[in-house]
Amino acid sequence: MDVDAVVNRLRESGYRLTPQRLAIFRALAASREHPSAQMLYEELREAFPMISLATVYSTLELLKEMGEIVEVGFSDEGRRYEPNLHPHVNLVCVQCGKIQDFDAVAMSPIEQAVADRSGYQIHGSRVEYFGLCPDCKQVA
Repeated sequence: MDVDAVVNRLRESGYRLTPQRLAIFRALAASREHPSAQMLYEELREAFPMISLATVYSTLELLKEMGEIVEVGFSDEGRRYEPNLHPHVNLVCVQCGKIQDFDAVAMSPIEQAVADRSGYQIHGSRVEYFGLCPDCKQVA
């Protein structure tokens, strides 16, 4: 997510740019964890004691409507948010719940083959692999 581009789009659309909203944008853009609203709230509430969970949710909803993030669900942990909209694979640890992005340069041939065989015009994809992350694998 390009925070400056999001800020410019919000300004042009007449939205207020509060310090809390900017902090949410920055935290989300910097995260590689696919954070939940609760995770973002906990990360930001020390710097912004007056921030509410409702503010985090409404900001995430706005970003989702703008097409800047995608809401994803990987487990019973609830909704998580994906700021990386480029083609990639999500690696999901089945033990600790950590989610990592893995660049998937070779996705295009697969998408093209699916489009050719199905007749669909592919607009995007979401690929997830489930297993144990290196930390959990060491413990197991």
